[in-house]
Amino acid sequence: MTPRPASQHRALVVNADPVARDRYRRVLQTFGCTVQEAASGVAAVVAARAESPDVIVMDMQLPDVPGQEAVEWLKALPGGRDTPVITVSWQDRDPALQSSTTGLVFSLSKPVSKRALRQAVSRALGGDGPGLLEDRKRNA
Repeated sequence: MTPRPASQHRALVVNADPVARDRYRRVLQTFGCTVQEAASGVAAVVAARAESPDVIVMDMQLPDVPGQEAVEWLKALPGGRDTPVITVSWQDRDPALQSSTTGLVFSLSKPVSKRALRQAVSRALGGDGPGLLEDRKRNA
Protein backbone atom coordinates (compact mmCIF):
# COMPACT_ATOMS: atom_id res chain seq x y z
CA MET A 1 0.00 0.00 0.00
CA THR A 2 1.36 3.41 -1.01
CA PRO A 3 1.22 6.05 1.73
CA ARG A 4 -1.17 8.92 1.04
CA PRO A 5 0.13 12.50 0.89
CA ALA A 6 -0.56 14.52 4.06
CA SER A 7 -3.39 16.36 2.33
CA GLN A 8 -5.25 13.06 1.92
CA HIS A 9 -4.84 11.56 5.40
CA ARG A 10 -7.95 10.48 7.27
CA ALA A 11 -8.05 10.82 11.05
CA LEU A 12 -10.47 9.64 13.71
CA VAL A 13 -10.80 11.50 17.02
CA VAL A 14 -12.43 9.51 19.84
CA ASN A 15 -13.36 11.46 22.94
CA ALA A 16 -16.57 11.88 24.94
CA ASP A 17 -15.79 15.58 25.46
CA PRO A 18 -16.91 17.67 22.45
CA VAL A 19 -14.49 20.49 23.38
CA ALA A 20 -11.52 18.10 23.34
CA ARG A 21 -12.70 16.54 20.06
CA ASP A 22 -12.87 20.01 18.51
CA ARG A 23 -9.38 20.90 19.77
CA TYR A 24 -7.85 17.68 18.45
CA ARG A 25 -9.75 18.05 15.15
CA ARG A 26 -8.26 21.52 14.62
CA VAL A 27 -4.72 20.22 15.21
CA LEU A 28 -5.27 17.31 12.82
CA GLN A 29 -6.59 19.68 10.18
CA THR A 30 -3.23 21.50 10.25
CA PHE A 31 -1.89 18.29 8.69
CA GLY A 32 -4.51 18.47 5.97
CA CYS A 33 -6.37 15.54 7.51
CA THR A 34 -10.03 14.88 6.94
CA VAL A 35 -11.30 14.31 10.48
CA GLN A 36 -14.10 12.07 11.65
CA GLU A 37 -15.25 12.17 15.28
CA ALA A 38 -16.66 9.57 17.68
CA ALA A 39 -17.83 10.01 21.27
CA SER A 40 -17.51 6.37 22.38
CA GLY A 41 -15.58 3.16 21.78
CA VAL A 42 -18.42 1.50 19.88
CA ALA A 43 -18.88 4.59 17.68
CA ALA A 44 -15.11 4.59 17.03
CA VAL A 45 -15.20 1.01 15.76
CA VAL A 46 -18.17 1.78 13.50
CA ALA A 47 -16.42 4.90 12.14
CA ALA A 48 -13.07 3.13 11.66
CA ARG A 49 -14.74 0.24 9.85
CA ALA A 50 -16.46 2.69 7.49
CA GLU A 51 -13.56 5.09 6.84
CA SER A 52 -10.26 3.23 7.53
CA PRO A 53 -8.44 6.14 9.19
CA ASP A 54 -4.69 6.68 8.84
CA VAL A 55 -4.37 7.78 12.47
CA ILE A 56 -6.63 7.61 15.53
CA VAL A 57 -6.45 9.97 18.52
CA MET A 58 -8.33 8.34 21.38
CA ASP A 59 -9.07 9.29 24.96
CA MET A 60 -8.70 6.24 27.19
CA GLN A 61 -11.66 7.15 29.42
CA LEU A 62 -14.67 6.38 27.28
CA PRO A 63 -18.28 6.29 28.45
CA ASP A 64 -19.06 2.80 27.15
CA VAL A 65 -15.95 0.60 27.26
CA PRO A 66 -12.45 0.74 28.75
CA GLY A 67 -10.04 2.49 26.37
CA GLN A 68 -7.75 -0.53 26.18
CA GLU A 69 -10.64 -2.67 24.98
CA ALA A 70 -11.55 -0.10 22.32
CA VAL A 71 -7.92 -0.09 21.10
CA GLU A 72 -8.01 -3.88 20.84
CA TRP A 73 -11.27 -3.72 18.85
CA LEU A 74 -9.79 -1.10 16.50
CA LYS A 75 -6.62 -3.12 16.02
CA ALA A 76 -8.71 -6.22 15.18
CA LEU A 77 -10.36 -4.48 12.20
CA PRO A 78 -8.97 -5.20 8.71
CA GLY A 79 -5.89 -2.99 8.39
CA GLY A 80 -6.28 -1.87 12.01
CA ARG A 81 -3.04 -3.38 13.22
CA ASP A 82 -1.11 -0.94 11.02
CA THR A 83 -3.18 2.09 12.01
CA PRO A 84 -1.34 4.26 14.55
CA VAL A 85 -3.38 5.01 17.66
CA ILE A 86 -2.43 8.00 19.81
CA THR A 87 -3.88 7.35 23.25
CA VAL A 88 -4.62 10.21 25.63
CA SER A 89 -4.82 9.57 29.37
CA TRP A 90 -4.22 11.13 32.79
CA GLN A 91 -1.96 8.16 33.56
CA ASP A 92 1.35 7.07 32.14
CA ARG A 93 1.14 4.60 29.30
CA ASP A 94 -0.68 1.40 30.18
CA PRO A 95 1.77 -1.54 30.08
CA ALA A 96 -0.88 -3.68 28.38
CA LEU A 97 -0.86 -1.28 25.42
CA GLN A 98 2.90 -1.72 25.05
CA SER A 99 2.49 -5.35 24.01
CA SER A 100 3.14 -6.35 20.44
CA THR A 101 -0.50 -7.43 20.09
CA THR A 102 -1.70 -3.84 19.86
CA GLY A 103 0.53 -2.74 16.97
CA LEU A 104 1.49 0.92 16.64
CA VAL A 105 0.37 2.85 19.71
CA PHE A 106 1.63 6.24 20.84
CA SER A 107 0.74 7.66 24.24
CA LEU A 108 0.21 11.21 25.51
CA SER A 109 -0.49 12.30 29.07
CA LYS A 110 -3.16 14.88 29.88
CA PRO A 111 -3.24 17.76 29.66
CA VAL A 112 -2.14 17.45 26.02
CA SER A 113 -0.48 20.47 24.49
CA LYS A 114 -0.99 21.28 20.83
CA ARG A 115 2.74 20.86 20.35
CA ALA A 116 2.77 17.34 21.86
CA LEU A 117 -0.21 16.32 19.74
CA ARG A 118 1.41 17.75 16.59
CA GLN A 119 4.60 15.83 17.29
CA ALA A 120 2.74 12.57 17.94
CA VAL A 121 0.64 12.94 14.80
CA SER A 122 3.70 13.80 12.72
CA ARG A 123 5.47 10.71 14.04
CA ALA A 124 2.41 8.51 13.57
CA LEU A 125 2.01 9.64 9.97
CA GLY A 126 5.64 8.96 9.16
CA GLY A 127 6.83 12.55 9.36
CA ASP A 128 4.17 14.09 7.09
CA GLY A 129 2.78 17.46 8.04
CA PRO A 130 4.23 20.12 10.33
CA GLY A 131 7.00 18.78 12.47
CA LEU A 132 9.01 20.01 15.41
CA LEU A 133 10.90 22.71 13.49
CA GLU A 134 7.73 24.26 12.07
CA ASP A 135 6.10 24.01 15.51
CA ARG A 136 9.01 25.88 17.13
CA LYS A 137 8.62 28.67 14.54
CA ARG A 138 4.89 28.98 15.34
CA ASN A 139 5.50 29.13 19.09
CA ALA A 140 8.46 31.54 18.90
